[in-house]
Amino acid sequence: MAPIRILHIITSTDAGGSEMMLEKLCCRMRRDRFQQTVLSLKRVGSVGRRLQDTGVPVHSLGLSGVVINPRAFLEAVKLVRLLRPHIIQTWLYHADFFGLLISWVVPGVRMVWNIRCAQMELSHYPFHTRLTRWTCRWLSRHADAILTNSIAARDYHFSLGYTRYKWVVIENGFDTMTKTDWTYDRIVLLNGTYHGEYVAGSRGVFYFDAAYGLNQKLTENVSDHYPVYAVYRTDQPDDD
Repeated sequence: MAPIRILHIITSTDAGGSEMMLEKLCCRMRRDRFQQTVLSLKRVGSVGRRLQDTGVPVHSLGLSGVVINPRAFLEAVKLVRLLRPHIIQTWLYHADFFGLLISWVVPGVRMVWNIRCAQMELSHYPFHTRLTRWTCRWLSRHADAILTNSIAARDYHFSLGYTRYKWVVIENGFDTMTKTDWTYDRIVLLNGTYHGEYVAGSRGVFYFDAAYGLNQKLTENVSDHYPVYAVYRTDQPDDD
């Protein structure tokens, strides 16, 4: 069976929570079943370069900001027609809006939005971000599916006027077991720590068998599960 072709459209591939989650997704999915390509609205950043090193094609529209111009839009449409993806998965508001416009020009592509935030204090963001989110709430009914990483994020967007249908909640989780599918490791943070000291997107699982070249027997002799980790800043006033 031919692999499913997926085009990920994301605002930027610089280091960030959503960008790092995209990297983990692309690196963990089976390449014999999924053919993945990434399109960044801005230049190729550090996460994009790491993806390229693993063999994932990463394209860039080279926008200095996120205001979409006709040249960039036509370039993206040309790429979509060349790749013929089965699914376009967009990451964050600007990419959601941009991807939906492309799907209207190139019919037959499944459009999946990916919303990865709950409450946002938009006074800290530029006007075009506020306008894009406001526009997306009216366009949300046209997406084939809307993914989010928490029930809180889904319910918050309900309150903004987003469609109440087509939502799929996939929490930010990782398989931490070496032998079974029973994942029981968790990192639990207070709200203040999550928004203050915790470095967004830094948590993960240390797969020591791959790092040290261990076979299954040696791996199980060490532990039946992988350790989890997260990075925290130490320059915050409420360090403890």
